[in-house]
Order: sequence, then structure tokens, then C-alpha cells
Amino acid sequence: MLPLISSPGSSDDGCLDCEAGKYSEQGSTSCTICSFGKYSSAASASCTSCPSGKYITDDSTTVTSHDDIADCVDCEAGKMANDPCIICSAGRYSSAVSTSCTSCSPGKYITDDATTASLHADLVACVDCDAGKSSTPPASSCLIACPIGTHSPPGSPCLNCEAGKFNENVQQESCTNCGAGRYSDTTGNKVESDCRNCEAGTASSGEVRTTTCPECPEGKSAPAPGLGYCRGCVAGTYSDSPGTILCDLCAIGKYTSAAQSTSCDDCVAGTFNLVEGSVTCDKCPAGQKMNDDGDGCEVCPNGKFSNPGSTSCSNCDETPGYVSLSGESGAAACEYCGPGFYADQTSHTCKECEANTFSVGGVDECVPCPAGGHSQKGSTACEQCLTGKYFDELSNTCKLCPSGKFTASGGSSVSDCDACEDGFYSSEPGSSTCFTCTPGKFTNAEQAECLFCPAGKISGVVASSCSVCEEGKYAEGEGNTECQFCDDDEMLVGSITLHNGTTSASGCICPAGEYAHFNKNTCQNVPDGVETSIQAMTTKTLNVKPGFWRANASSSEILPCLSPEHCLGGPDPASQYKEGHSGPLCAVFADGYASTGSGMFLKCSLCEGGDASTTIAVGFGGFFLVVFLMIGIACCCSKRKKKAGRDEEEER
Repeated sequence: MLPLISSPGSSDDGCLDCEAGKYSEQGSTSCTICSFGKYSSAASASCTSCPSGKYITDDSTTVTSHDDIADCVDCEAGKMANDPCIICSAGRYSSAVSTSCTSCSPGKYITDDATTASLHADLVACVDCDAGKSSTPPASSCLIACPIGTHSPPGSPCLNCEAGKFNENVQQESCTNCGAGRYSDTTGNKVESDCRNCEAGTASSGEVRTTTCPECPEGKSAPAPGLGYCRGCVAGTYSDSPGTILCDLCAIGKYTSAAQSTSCDDCVAGTFNLVEGSVTCDKCPAGQKMNDDGDGCEVCPNGKFSNPGSTSCSNCDETPGYVSLSGESGAAACEYCGPGFYADQTSHTCKECEANTFSVGGVDECVPCPAGGHSQKGSTACEQCLTGKYFDELSNTCKLCPSGKFTASGGSSVSDCDACEDGFYSSEPGSSTCFTCTPGKFTNAEQAECLFCPAGKISGVVASSCSVCEEGKYAEGEGNTECQFCDDDEMLVGSITLHNGTTSASGCICPAGEYAHFNKNTCQNVPDGVETSIQAMTTKTLNVKPGFWRANASSSEILPCLSPEHCLGGPDPASQYKEGHSGPLCAVFADGYASTGSGMFLKCSLCEGGDASTTIAVGFGGFFLVVFLMIGIACCCSKRKKKAGRDEEEER
């Protein structure tokens, strides 16, 4: 049994709703699937068309292809939506989701005619026409050849030639500039004759597009129409404004010697010209002057003269370089003192220039030669000695500057050879410069050589003398650049010098109260029993006080003597004994001596007639030791006497 439909797309009182993707009209007994390009929701009385640029290809066969707007798909680029999407025709293109196709612009085309969508996708699908051709949209090819007076770059429509250009051929990519001396202010010019000649006073090179010819600048002109460049005004003419057709002639009394002048110069005082367009002004010759009207020359009266170009005549003696033949004003003639001479206005004579001066004539004083120049008497110019040389007047030659001197530009006499400055020298004659002494050296008095600084002195660079080493320092050997410290780990810590200018390391000594230990690189306090007021002591030269003794020169152990008067002290251990004493603590009697006395009166006496055996002189130890020693010494002396007597008898 068919359903009863009471209202479009719905069920009421037994009528059923149409499902999504279908629709029904009033009184329908069934629902119909939407056709292509449409969709519907449930209980729809009609189907809705897809939005612009979208479509559904199914045509009322599958309900699920029409049940939602999402079933509408985009038309791809190169197509347009037209139930369904169709490919654009020739000469047209489209982007995605388009409802229509767009024609390619003039000068572009698409050959394909609705067969391949990718050949119509977007504007880039339009192909440029070749240069000189164009097309009428929509175009499948380029059939238009651009006519004369137009041009077209690739992909462009035919365009009129710009102002200042023309084209007399068909199918051209570009137009040609109007030639030299021509311009155009209209477009679409077909032949060069469409370009007009530049007017006089203007010009165009034709190298660029010209819509109007620029005026010639000041100093130039264009005397005829159609010129490609402006001509510079020749000497004697000028132009002081732009757009000049003909350059103006310089007026009388004015001139210009340069081309392209914008003005003319006035003739300077003493010169004139009498014609327009002059390139120079004339001078009145010597002996004449400018007349009062400034347009000619007149002869100077007797006793006066003039130099070329003068505006007045002068008395001879009042003009540099001239003297009066008679020595009086108003003389009939003047004498010109020429090159190599000068006018002596006191004697009214022309005199020769002195040596090392010159003149070109017409002067009251000769000019001294510049630095390094020289000249003979009566010279018209100076000669120049080369660097390092000077002019010797006696030999009339350039000689070498002596050692210790130089000249950088050549000299006119030996006095121009400058002495080298302190610390600089020139060892060879003919020097053009002086050289610096290296550190450790100084210049001699003549500045002719560098000498080594002697021991005890130093110098830096550019030294004229050497500096003495300060106290506490020394410089050993020659050519030193710095002084060495005595008080140093490498020398003798704590040492000093007796004076400045110490010349060797041996001059580094210990101060008073200290001594240089023989195996220690330092000054040490002297031990008790050593003099404290003496400088420069070492282990070897320790100056022992009287009453003290040391074993040898290598010992720094100082001991008090048993009897102070037996020890003389001093720096030499071999000389520290009082006469007759020797041995440790000066307590041993020397050969030929024996003790006398006892206790504090014990002393060493020379045995008469012979030597005594070595005896220890002891001032302590008890009475029995003293007695023993006295007996021993006495016996010893007695035996020596007897032996001595026998020896004498044997000799007789």
C-alpha cells in the first residue's frame, strides 16, 4: 500500500518524511533523489543547488551522494561550475571553485579548447604572444601583427610608440628613438619624419627618448635647427644665458682666450684691443704708454721710458732695472740692465750679479740662489748641487759634504752642509741624511761615527753621550744598553758599589759590617771578633779584630785568643800573630822562642844563640802544667845552646 503524503517532504496523519538526499512535492506518493549539482536534508520539499563553484556529479541515482552540503565538491582550476563543472574553452582560464572562466588579456592566448583542465588552470596558463604580435580575447592563437607606429613586448597588446620614438615596420617589439637633433611630443609616430627638428638654441643627441630638446647651457650655442649637440663658444665669443643661438663677440676692451666662455674679461691696465671678438689684449711696446683714451699707445717723452704694457712713462732712475745714461732726470735715453745684471741706482750703472745670485734683467737687486743652488758672477740662473754636495767656489765644482754633516737639497757653500744632530752621524762624505746610533753607542764629537759606551756607562737610541751607572749598579765591557743591579740573586744579594760608574761585577761589594760568604751569594753580618767599619770584606778578607784568631782565609769562625795581646788581628791569617807566636789561638811559640814568666805574665821570648823547640804557651791549667812547661822550655833552650856551641866548633 503506498504512503499517503499530506504535505511536501513530511508525514502527517500517516504520511512519512522523505530521507536526506530526496524530496517530494505536495500530494506525492513517493520521494525522489536529488538530481546532479543538488542536495537535500530530511523532509525536504525541494533540493538545494550546490554553492557557486561546487558540484555533485551523481544524477538522481545514489541518495547518499545528495544528503549533505558536504557532498558538493570544488570545481578544480581550469573548470567552471555549470551542472556539472566543465573545462574552460580556448583563450580562457579559471582558478579553483570558479563559476565562470576568464578571458586571457590581449597579447596572450590558450590553444586548448575544453579538453585538458590543467591547460586552463589560473592566469599563468595564458601564454605570451611573441614580440610584435597580439591577440583579441579570448584567443587560441596570436594572429594580430602590430602595425607601424606601434610595438609590443612579449605578452603585451599592441601599444602606440611613446613620445620621442617612432616605428616604421610592422610586428616590432620596440620603437626607435628620434635621431640626433630631433624630438617628438606625440605618440604613435610611424616614420622618422614624424619626429621634428630641434629648434635653434637647443639640441638632442638621440641617445635617449626625447620629447623636448634641452636648451644649450651657458658658454654653448646651437646656431641652426636639428643639431645633435651644442657647440662651445670659440675664443673671443661668449654666451651668458641658456638657449643661445649665436655666441656674442667680446666687446672692444674685453677678451677671452678660452672656449665655452660665459663672459669676457676686461683688458688689464696697460693693454688694449681695438676690435670686437678679441682673444687677447695688446701691450704698448717698451718706450710707449697707453694713451688717455685707452685705445692706443703714445711715445714716452725724452728722459723717460716705459716697460712693455705700461700705462705711464717713468723717470729712468725711478724704475727697477733701468738707469739714466746721464744720471739726471729727463735724460734722453735709459739703459736697461739685462739678464745677469742689476741697476745700481747709486752709481747709475748696470752691475753684474754677485756669485750665488742671479737676475733675468730689469731689477734693482739680484735674487739669491735658493737652498742648494749656486751661480757664477753675472749669472742669469742658478745651478743645483745634488744632495750631499755643496758648491766650492774656488774649484767651481760640487764637492761632498764632510763626514758628520749632510745636506738634503744640495748647498751653495760648505756652510749649507748641516751638522748631524746629537745622537745622529754620517760616516761617509756626501751624505744626504744622518743615521741614528744604536743603543749602547754614542756619537763622537765630529758626529762622524758611533762609539761603544765604555764599561760603567750605558746609552739608548740616538745618544750623543753615555750615562753613568748609578751607585748599586754596574756595566761590564763595552756597548751596554742597561746597568745591572748588584743587589740581585744573579749577583750578590745585599751588595753595594763604592761609587757610580762601576765597571765590573767585582765592584759589587758588601757594606761595612757585612761580608760576602765564599759559598753563599749574599752579604752576611760579620761574626763577633771582626771589624764592622770596613767595606768590601769577603770570607777571604775578613778583617779580624786584635785579640781574635781564625784558622785560615777560608774560615769564617772567629775565636778569642787565650791571651788577647798575642793576636794582632787583620785580614791576613798569616800575619795575625804577635812576634814569636803561631798556631791555634796564637798559643804556640814559634821556633827559637820560649815562654818566660807565668800566669798573666807569661810571654814568649827569643832564645839566645839558637832556636827553641815548639812549645804551647798556656796561660791556664794549674801550677804543675806551668812548672812543666818552664822546665821543658829551659831544657830545650839549654840543649839548643849546647848544640849551637858544637856546631860552632865544628865550623872552626
